[in-house]
Amino acid sequence: MSRCRPLAREAHAGGARRPRSPLFGALILLSSGLLLSTPHSHAQERPGALDTSIEGVVPLEVSPTVANLMAEQVARQEAAALGDHLVDDHLRQLVLQLEAAEPTERALLIDHIARAAPPARLLGALRAPAALPSHPPVGKVARLVRFKEGAVSYIAMIPEGYTPDRAWPVHFSLHGGGGSSLKNCRANWQGEPAARGVILVCPRVYRGGWWLPGGEERLLRVWDDLRTQYRVDVDRVSIDGASSGGAGVWHMATRLPWMWSAAVPRCAALPLDPESLGNLKGVRVHIMHGLRDGTILVQNSQTAFALLRARGFDVTYFEDPKVGHHFMYGHNEAVLDRIEGARRADPWGAFSYRAAPHGEALERVHWLKIDWGQSYRPGEVIEGEVALMRQGEGWLAEVRLEISADVARIEALLPPDPRLEGADVAVILNGERVLEGALSASTGAILSSWSGSHDPAMLTPYSVSITLRGDDEGVAGRGASAEAYRQ
Repeated sequence: MSRCRPLAREAHAGGARRPRSPLFGALILLSSGLLLSTPHSHAQERPGALDTSIEGVVPLEVSPTVANLMAEQVARQEAAALGDHLVDDHLRQLVLQLEAAEPTERALLIDHIARAAPPARLLGALRAPAALPSHPPVGKVARLVRFKEGAVSYIAMIPEGYTPDRAWPVHFSLHGGGGSSLKNCRANWQGEPAARGVILVCPRVYRGGWWLPGGEERLLRVWDDLRTQYRVDVDRVSIDGASSGGAGVWHMATRLPWMWSAAVPRCAALPLDPESLGNLKGVRVHIMHGLRDGTILVQNSQTAFALLRARGFDVTYFEDPKVGHHFMYGHNEAVLDRIEGARRADPWGAFSYRAAPHGEALERVHWLKIDWGQSYRPGEVIEGEVALMRQGEGWLAEVRLEISADVARIEALLPPDPRLEGADVAVILNGERVLEGALSASTGAILSSWSGSHDPAMLTPYSVSITLRGDDEGVAGRGASAEAYRQ
């Protein structure tokens, strides 16, 4: 363990409160895995627990599945005749077990992975292409995904020339309240994406409720399932939808802007909080509406276009004077022309994010992981930027954060830049330089960056975790303490 230098906070004249959330201290954990782990509990032994006693391995009380995976990982590493790719594939399986594991199992798995692979090896294993079916079905593919809270079905139109030798762009299409995934994939779209080498994905949700938590959850489950079957380009993922599906496009795009390269809302209502459109910086937007629409008035799309254009965003608008409330499939080729070549913005770039009125608190906003506590409210604003600069003979990573909410804890995932190894780091929160320390690569940061997104582009061995504590008497005269942990 090495120490960070705590920075004292200045007292305010007259003991006045700060305009921001009252914080009286912060504990920083540099590039650690503690956010994923929990203290070892004294829980009773569960039925069926296995003794994983192998040479060099301490017996653990974990589920049979996890125990067997851990034992097999040790055996694979000790078998010098096996190729590295087999060991890496098994490391991926262990990491995937983390999200389904119980708290005690999770802590043991994290410790096991940290001992089994140094950060560089774990990074390589997770960045390597996952083992995929060599000859998956092409054409129309129907799949059902089951999960703890329910199930979701979807149809994918896979190009006939698909091969896992390269990554393929993906386009999601969301049906409306009276539509279905089949209608979207076979009637509204008629093979145009596949003809251009794009995988078309049409998920299904009850009555087009994409803006509800269940709709968002189902889309993300479909996205996870698709990536287990086909090699996709995570930098070229676009989305469209009409009517309720168009409202779903606005919802998904403003809630998860880091996921999309382009968004195409068709005959959609204006988002309930129009200011959330500011989240779409870096997302290419093409808005469509029929002038004669009597269900959702065209002024909704006209207003959205004006707001995005005023911000200088990449947005275009098409209005058909001859149609009403319609998908306007006759313009599909023009839509594909518009979104072709679009790529999602730099996932490590500066951002400004406004919490949308629909949906639950997100654990992750761009490269920040947030424990909101009880503070999540629509309209909360989060801004973040990481600046890397020279400092003497080394480097300084300056993390600048503006957060309007009284969040409980923040973890800033930092870019996987080799210059950060051993670099100094400073955290500036709401205009105040609160903490300083030094960085080193860690297994915990890698596992945290992989958790939830499974996105190789967001993997990093560097992170800074800050636990914030509030107090009724404000922050006058208080100090900040900090400790750095290295694995």
